[in-house]
Amino acid sequence: MRIFGEEALGWLYNLAKHFSGDNIYVHDANIEGSYLFDNDPFAVIKIVQVISSTAQVVNVPIIKVETKRLALEEKHNYVLGNIQGQWSGTIVEREIDGSMFTSIGQNQFVVKKGSMLAEDVRLLFENSQQHRLGKLVRLLQQAEQGFIDDSVRKYIEEPNFNSLINIVSTV
Repeated sequence: MRIFGEEALGWLYNLAKHFSGDNIYVHDANIEGSYLFDNDPFAVIKIVQVISSTAQVVNVPIIKVETKRLALEEKHNYVLGNIQGQWSGTIVEREIDGSMFTSIGQNQFVVKKGSMLAEDVRLLFENSQQHRLGKLVRLLQQAEQGFIDDSVRKYIEEPNFNSLINIVSTV
């Protein structure tokens, strides 16, 4: 389940303000937002677990970017590589609070910096295991939706139901 539309902007703004303070701007998940994330070497992702009106636990990635830190370089050291296969896109290693991984857009997958998952992904890249990387990302994305294959269970953090935020919505 994903939260879309302008009706979610007020909720997202208040949520981001809670984590980041008063001086914030909420940006849609689009090419401009991706550009900001890609070029802030210290961007941090906070995964917030919420309960929807249908009682589903939903992971909402909140990305904190500081525009004064933008580094407009062609190659960043946190980009682990690009793959094509069962899943195609770019895998990056960044700071994530609340999860070992998350999808940012359709073609960008983020693994937690310094995690066992990041090390395994790096090893697969070093050994040119494109097919296995694509399969791993596909299985992890399915796990985000609640369909956890035993082969990726070691990368899954169980929801912390004590920190869930209750959301009453019509989505």
